[in-house]
Amino acid sequence: MKLSDLIQKAVDENEKLSADEKKILLELDLDKLNDDVKSLRESLEIANGEKESALKQLADHIYTDNVSKIAADYKFSDKKYLEYLCRQNNIDCTDAGSFTPFMEELKKNSPKLFSVNLKAGCNPLESSKNINSIGNERDIAAMLKMAPELK
Repeated sequence: MKLSDLIQKAVDENEKLSADEKKILLELDLDKLNDDVKSLRESLEIANGEKESALKQLADHIYTDNVSKIAADYKFSDKKYLEYLCRQNNIDCTDAGSFTPFMEELKKNSPKLFSVNLKAGCNPLESSKNINSIGNERDIAAMLKMAPELK
């Protein structure tokens, strides 16, 4: 049974409805209502798609932020490459039990990807003492006398 038939039956059988109410029910444009419902459903589908897209972007940002924190903690030199590796290996960056073994293995197999704090091989303060002990840094001849000879 169609909606228009139901409305007609309700108007015919319902004596409690006033004449104005019956007139309103009979004048309903059901095609327009159907079009409105269809349009609303399409809008809802678009909104749901946008919502899903926004949730995916949020999850990606959170994942990237977690990878950045891990990279900083382990002194990993390239955050984007670490994110790529984590995604390829399905590493859960929120679970230390998941990423700690992965990072240790990576550190063992690819140490060049990690920053290391090293001291300089030469102490620049020690070598500058000799020059400063001359008294006059502009005295080129004295500096040349202190320079090592090449053989």
